Amino acid sequence: MKYNYKTGDILLQEKGEKIVSLPADKYNRHWAQNIITNSKKDKIYIVVGSETNVAEKGLENEIRRADVLEVITDGSGERIYTHGLRNPCGMAWAPGTQTI
Repeated sequence: MKYNYKTGDILLQEKGEKIVSLPADKYNRHWAQNIITNSKKDKIYIVVGSETNVAEKGLENEIRRADVLEVITDGSGERIYTHGLRNPCGMAWAPGTQTI
């Protein structure tokens, strides 16, 4: 979701706008634990952990899972930034770089 924010706001003043739907189902562990934005604030990076330990429910249930998703903040695009990270967390930018 995307919300307008003004410095000092302590309550949401508007409904907000959905910019991405994350994979979620009945069994829903290890997902969307962290988000960060790039320096331009035009993209966000969203951690989405795996659905299961070793794909015991099938690889079709791991689509868009075990990833870091890169999402354009206006909702116009999404790509998998990196894949194969069972339960990624603790994202940060390496100081002075554009490397997560």
